[in-house]
Amino acid sequence: MSIHFAILEPTTPKAGVSQETLAPASSAGAPPSGPSLLMSFAPLLILIPFLWLSSRRTKKESDERAKLAKGDKVLVQGGLLGELVEKNDKTARVKIAQGVIVEVVASTLSPVGSAPAEVVK
Repeated sequence: MSIHFAILEPTTPKAGVSQETLAPASSAGAPPSGPSLLMSFAPLLILIPFLWLSSRRTKKESDERAKLAKGDKVLVQGGLLGELVEKNDKTARVKIAQGVIVEVVASTLSPVGSAPAEVVK
């Protein structure tokens, strides 16, 4: 395998071709045209509704989390279902089985509408 390098040398225009015809066509004295102001802000204008909806959802979830009380059924972000035993600002204790209580970060809790169905043995 070999690598070939091309050496670029400056060239002169062919006979009969002037430098003016090689230059790009532009109107003399006119400012260069760039993207319009609206096109510059278009990505931001597209993102605003998504950010607003995300903010509303986050606020709703934190309000629901603040309303949780002892005995409520909760879902931990890791997928554990249980009953809320104790909650403070940063952590919460959740009973996931008879005699098994785990401590989790309070922001990972979500309320569960109804108790999960009992498994028939």
